[in-house]
Parts: sequence; C-alpha cells; structure tokens
Amino acid sequence: MSFPMDAGGGDVSKLYVAGLPYDIEEEEIRKVFGVYGVVADVHINRPTEGRPDRSALLRFEQGSSAVAAMLVLSEMYRFREDSAEAIKINTARSASGKGEKKGGGAVGWGGSDYNERPNVPSPPAHGNDRMSAPTPAP
Repeated sequence: MSFPMDAGGGDVSKLYVAGLPYDIEEEEIRKVFGVYGVVADVHINRPTEGRPDRSALLRFEQGSSAVAAMLVLSEMYRFREDSAEAIKINTARSASGKGEKKGGGAVGWGGSDYNERPNVPSPPAHGNDRMSAPTPAP
C-alpha cells in the first residue's frame, strides 16, 4: 500500500497536532501516538497568549505510522474528556514552507482521491470514554 505525500511532496512522517490541552505532557502524546508506530520526536509548542489550547510537532520513524495516526485520531480523539473539541492533525509544513498559502494539509486524505484506509488500530481509551482500547500492532 502506498500513502499520499503532502501537497508539497514532503515528508508525511512529520505531523502538526492542534487543539491539545494546555497542560499536555510529552509522555501523554507519546502514549497515544505510539500506538501507531515509533514516535521519534515530540516538540510541544509554547502556549499562545489568550488561547486555552496548545499544539505540537511530532515525527514518526515511518511515514505510514504518521498517516495511520492522522486517519484515526484527527477530529476524533480528545486527550481530556471535558475537551470542547477533538485534536486536529495535519502533515507539518517544512521551514521553507513559511510564507506559503496556509491550509491544504495532505492531498487526498478524507476526499474522493483517497478512499482506501489502512488497517490501523483504534485510538487509546481514556476514562469512561466510549472509544475502544488500542489494538496491538501485528
């Protein structure tokens, strides 16, 4: 199975995660995203004044792991039961992408171009959430 690249033909192993709780810890991010593959790096961005949430940059060892995490978790998973919204995940833009038009994300994900979903585990459960527990990778 081949996975799509981002709009700039870049590396899909790097993700930008928005909507994280203000008190998020690296260990929490590694635990949740680690279900989908080896998370090589996590950088939690400093809080933005006036915003109740945070963001982070993640790098997986394999692009297919990042794609799996994005397909399952984006706009579905909440780190806290009382979170108003689920996290949002996009492929991270490269530093050279600064100044380019914002938006877009990955080509074809969630659209009619890319209807095949890889066999990926469910997101980790937390608290009394109705989500299923993670399935071990084969």
